[in-house]
Order: sequence, then structure tokens, then C-alpha cells
Amino acid sequence: MKYSINPWISHRKYVSEVVIINELDKTYRFLRGTAMIIWNLIVEARLSDDEVIETLQIQYPSTSPEQIKIDVFGFIANLIDSRILDQEIE
Repeated sequence: MKYSINPWISHRKYVSEVVIINELDKTYRFLRGTAMIIWNLIVEARLSDDEVIETLQIQYPSTSPEQIKIDVFGFIANLIDSRILDQEIE
């Protein structure tokens, strides 16, 4: 599954973080570390969730594949629940 940013969301990438701004409720979210990597893979590289998981398994070979799946799907679910991302219809 691929995801898109909702139109009321803006974001800006800096060297060590991504700032996400929700124009509806004027809230900010700061992503660093692995969250920033996942965001960039979804938003900039336009990878599907399965492709993100595969990429992270290569980048973090000492982390179990199951843990990576749990973390990626949890992160994506949080962004969807926060109305930052939406699932694309394929």
C-alpha cells in the first residue's frame, strides 16, 4: 500500500529532522531518527509499506523483521489516525 500526504499538511525537511505542520489545527510534529527515515521513504521515495519494510531490514539487519513490521505499521497507523497521511487507492 502507498500513502499520500493530506492537503492540509505541509512539511519541511532539515538535516536532522522533518517538521510536519497540520494547517487545520495548527499543530506541529517533529520526526527524527528512524521516524524521519520512514517518512522520507514513504513521502519522497514513494515506496509502499512493504518496500519500506524491505529497505529497513537491509539498513537494520540486527533488528528482527517482525519488529520492523510492527514499528513501520504502527508509525503509519499513527500518521493516518492523526490525519497526516491517507491510503492511496490503487
